Amino acid sequence: MDITILICAIALILAAMLVIWQAKALARCDLICKSCGTKQNLPWKRLVFRTHVGNDWQLYCSVCGRKTWFAARKRGQ
Repeated sequence: MDITILICAIALILAAMLVIWQAKALARCDLICKSCGTKQNLPWKRLVFRTHVGNDWQLYCSVCGRKTWFAARKRGQ
């Protein structure tokens, strides 16, 4: 019983680390709104637990005022 709890705790910690790592990697990208075309850079704390499909992320656009899909591209591309 104790080993099962330990394994589950380790798995949860690793999953949390993976989510944070992914958000930090995305924060180094430009996010381009598919509705209005504006480019935004968001801090990683605003990108944790957001809906995404591949390199498309569903976020709120502060320029056009809609919750829409953004394309993530490496900076400089």
